[in-house]
Amino acid sequence: MAPRVILITGTSSGLGLDLAKLLLSDSEVYKVIGISRGPLDKDHELSKCPKYTHKVMDQRSCESVEQVFAEVGKEEGRLDVLVNNAAFGAFGTTEQTDLKHWHDMFETNVFGVIRCTHGALKLMRQARAGQIINISSVAGFQGVPFNDSYVSTKFAMEGFSESQASYLHRYGIHVSLVEPGPLATEFPKTVDTQNKLSDPEDAYSALAPEFEKMMSSQYSDDNVVQSASEAAETTKKAIDDWPNVQFRYQTSDVVKATASDRWKYPTGYSLIEKYGRSVFSSQDPLPKDQSAK
Repeated sequence: MAPRVILITGTSSGLGLDLAKLLLSDSEVYKVIGISRGPLDKDHELSKCPKYTHKVMDQRSCESVEQVFAEVGKEEGRLDVLVNNAAFGAFGTTEQTDLKHWHDMFETNVFGVIRCTHGALKLMRQARAGQIINISSVAGFQGVPFNDSYVSTKFAMEGFSESQASYLHRYGIHVSLVEPGPLATEFPKTVDTQNKLSDPEDAYSALAPEFEKMMSSQYSDDNVVQSASEAAETTKKAIDDWPNVQFRYQTSDVVKATASDRWKYPTGYSLIEKYGRSVFSSQDPLPKDQSAK
């Protein structure tokens, strides 16, 4: 049998890079096409792999996406698996982030995925077979304080995927979500929005110490944080499960427990209270001068 053709967005680093390397280790079974917004440096580890195909694509551009999927169709004749992995994140409350930030976040994390899915479906419907794996997050079903925009994009990803899954399988196309928890490569160490929280003039500065303590604790807990390679292994399992795939794949026991809590409490308020007690207990209720701002 010919290797399955797999296109992965965001392979320059993180989960996408580790997934590409994992699949390339079995090149008789998988042919990997990786995507990034710019060309790989000649010293990048994937550049040194002769069986790896790299393409430059800006998923914010309809023209760029259409060109790449047309090339894949012409060169390979098919596309077996699309892994929508590319995304970016940022911290900040709704008041701290302007509309341009929101637009940029949704343009990449949501509309970029829609563009890629649109391109893949043309090829997959012709073959009446295919697999689409969307990399979501625990933040796709659990709100995270000071993470309004990123969480919103991942919630959108969950609804988008679940809506498609109910009818695409009739065309031989299976949709899955991979839901990682915090990854060691993620953005908390570099997000500059946290500086705003430390500004005494900011309306949310009273909550900053609690939030930063929670983030520090979470990202130093080996029982919570995973490596990108561990999340990549779960994603590979979703690929290997074909055609008997699950819809959701959580990457750790912590994420599974959070998912269980999500569906256990139908009113939803218990989870909001849980965050309130665990993160902001010393600031509940807010001082009058802060709550009035």
